[in-house]
Amino acid sequence: MKIVNNVIMATNMVVCSEGLAMGAKAGLDPDMMLRLLDAGTGHSFACSKMLTRAVAGTYDYGAALSIIEKDMTLG
Repeated sequence: MKIVNNVIMATNMVVCSEGLAMGAKAGLDPDMMLRLLDAGTGHSFACSKMLTRAVAGTYDYGAALSIIEKDMTLG
């Protein structure tokens, strides 16, 4: 179940990152995008908790990328 959870989290992180990049290219404010996503149907832990820290300049996601890569490979 841990692998299932981490695959879903990593997928959500990729999708949210792409959405934020698309919005930023359109001139949208990153903080506003995150607040709206958190309140809407696009809400996910990866977006609301993890990527919010990245937008603020803190790149600590709670696990090393090597662990996420391992779980994605196992998945």
